[in-house]
Amino acid sequence: MIDFRVPRSSESYESRIVRIDSQDTLVRKVNYPIKFRWNPINKNEIVGCDVWTCGKWNLITNQYDTLFSSSESFILELSANETFCFILTTTNEMERFDNYNLYKIDLKTKKIEEIKLKEHYGIINLYASNKYLAFVDYQYDEKTDNVSTQLIIYNIENEQLTIVDKAFLDQDEWLGRIDDYSVMNWENDNELYYFKQESGKSKGTILKYDVNSKTITKEFEFPYERMHSFALKEDGIIIEKDGKLLFVDKQNNEKIIYQVGYKFDFILDQFYFR
Repeated sequence: MIDFRVPRSSESYESRIVRIDSQDTLVRKVNYPIKFRWNPINKNEIVGCDVWTCGKWNLITNQYDTLFSSSESFILELSANETFCFILTTTNEMERFDNYNLYKIDLKTKKIEEIKLKEHYGIINLYASNKYLAFVDYQYDEKTDNVSTQLIIYNIENEQLTIVDKAFLDQDEWLGRIDDYSVMNWENDNELYYFKQESGKSKGTILKYDVNSKTITKEFEFPYERMHSFALKEDGIIIEKDGKLLFVDKQNNEKIIYQVGYKFDFILDQFYFR
């Protein structure tokens, strides 16, 4: 997770990555351009980006390797698995849904390959497993002033696309928004957990899509309104609330996993469990 703190002896904010495991808690000051979006690829390495640069950072050795950098392209989305990093870029942020490029970057060779989708989608909330890319297709209809979203899965190997679910804002539904972060989690290459705001409900639901059986089941109900992220952990989920990371089970019992140490600190809406 990224923990933003107000240093006791500085006027500026200081950005930190906090890694928690059963043995210890590792804190690293962020000196590299990974503050916009990021994704752990193993216990010690993170792939992250700012607006123009994407790179891989080793928390133990403090080594940073640049994977992509362009002063003409803005990075809008990022996700990574153990082998590849996927980024969505545009040359004009105002046209992010109309004019963009989707790239796959090999983490070892740094080879960059553009992914050409068969249809045009307004991509937000990109999330990768080892075999699939999941994203929300965001479409705005100017005539009706309505937003529709659909959850798409892209098979990295055979390039096939599957529509998993749909939501319509005029029915008080949505599948993630532009300012959301980790609204999807691949439990494995067959099970995708994702957030959905359902019509008639004030709080969101976590659904599970089974790729093999093509079935959707309800797994969790959010205990609070407007959560921007969640992570899977054992038989529950992790959410952020008031400077705390909470483990919540299916009965909505809560346990604090991590809490910021200073009253002006806060946790950015992005965290992962591996």
